Amino acid sequence: IDLRLVTDHGQVTVPITKAPRFSGMSNARLLKTLAHPDGWWRDQAQARLVESGDSSLLPHLRQICLGHGNPLARLHALWTLEGLDVLDQEFVANLYGDRDPRVRRAAIQLAERWIQEEATVKGLSIFAKERDPQVAQQLVLTLGMTEEEARPLAEDLIQQVARKHLTNRGMILATGVSLWGKKDLPLVQELLE
Repeated sequence: IDLRLVTDHGQVTVPITKAPRFSGMSNARLLKTLAHPDGWWRDQAQARLVESGDSSLLPHLRQICLGHGNPLARLHALWTLEGLDVLDQEFVANLYGDRDPRVRRAAIQLAERWIQEEATVKGLSIFAKERDPQVAQQLVLTLGMTEEEARPLAEDLIQQVARKHLTNRGMILATGVSLWGKKDLPLVQELLE
C-alpha cells in the first residue's frame, strides 16, 4: 500500500483519474484506439465504432484486420466488422492464415454462420495441421455444429485435427462434444478403448 494514500483514519483512498470522453472522439482517433495497450480502451473504441454504424469506416477496418502490426488491433477491428454486420465468407477466410492464433480462432468462430456449407468446411481444412491447441479446439467445436451434407467432411477433419492434440484435455472434451453419439468413427473407438 502506498502510505501516501492512507488517511488519518486508516482508510485507503484511491486517486481518481479523469476518464476519457469517448463520445466526442473522432472516428479516426477511435480507429487508432483499437491498438491501445489497455483492453478497456480497445473495448470502448470498438463499442463506439459499432454504435456509429458509419459505413465509411469499413475500408479502414478491413485494412486494420488484414495488415495492422498489432494482433489485438486486428482482432478488435474484426469484431467491429462483425458488430456492423458487414462480414462475408471470403473476407473471413482471408484471416485463416493470420499469424496470431487469437485472430485465427476468431475467424473460425465467425465462419460458424456458414458452417452448413461444404465450401466452408473445405476452407477450414487449412487448419488440418494447426499447432495451436486453442485454435484446434475452436475448429473442432465449430465443425461439430455441421449437419447433413457437410457432416461427413467435418467428421473427417475433426478426427484429423483432434489426433494431433489428444494430450490436451480441452481438445478431448471438444472432440467428445463434437462427435457425440458417433461410436462408429475410428477416433471415437480409440478413445473408448
